[in-house]
Amino acid sequence: MYFLKQQQVLLKEQLQLKKSKKIMGQNSTDVAYSFGQFGSTFLKGDGAFLDLTASTAKYYICAVTMITDVTFQALETLDGGRIGIASQALGIAQASLDASIKYSKEREQFKKPISSFQGVQFKIADMAMEVESARLLVRQAAWKKDQKQNYSHVASMAKVYASEVAMRASIECVQIHGGYGYIKETGVERLMRDAKITQIYEGTQEVQRLVIAREISKR
Repeated sequence: MYFLKQQQVLLKEQLQLKKSKKIMGQNSTDVAYSFGQFGSTFLKGDGAFLDLTASTAKYYICAVTMITDVTFQALETLDGGRIGIASQALGIAQASLDASIKYSKEREQFKKPISSFQGVQFKIADMAMEVESARLLVRQAAWKKDQKQNYSHVASMAKVYASEVAMRASIECVQIHGGYGYIKETGVERLMRDAKITQIYEGTQEVQRLVIAREISKR
């Protein structure tokens, strides 16, 4: 927003210096709409919108187009970053699964490892299924990006799902470890804290769901 504000101020100063005759039959509104909604909206934010000449409006919108390109590049960077966060979440989920399997084999109750208990087995099975599902979704998003395909909503899907899998897996990991998993010495509680941040930065879960829904609605 700061960048756009500074550009707007600069362009207004340029407009005040630039004088030319208005072309009959083609006002700034026509020119603005020919460049799409972003250009027209940006022009409407200027108090002197109706006083712009056609040639000046073209100059103005050209600069706006440049800003729009920068904005699109920034959004594409966010999409790529979401694949990175999804990969991070996947790693946390895998670490939670690995730690759960390892500890369940070591911890004994009633003279047998807790990995033999059906309740623990169900938890580990669910974690394993979700981790593999998240892995496939993350790889699909990365593949689409490499193939120069539209991957924005798939990146959002990967981030949402992988981060939620990481959160569930880390919670179950702490649960399997019991009170031992709550202390810092084990490192298990850190997995739960690290998993939570993947649901927040590079766009919250709610924002990602908006991105997904809007893209799906276009079909």
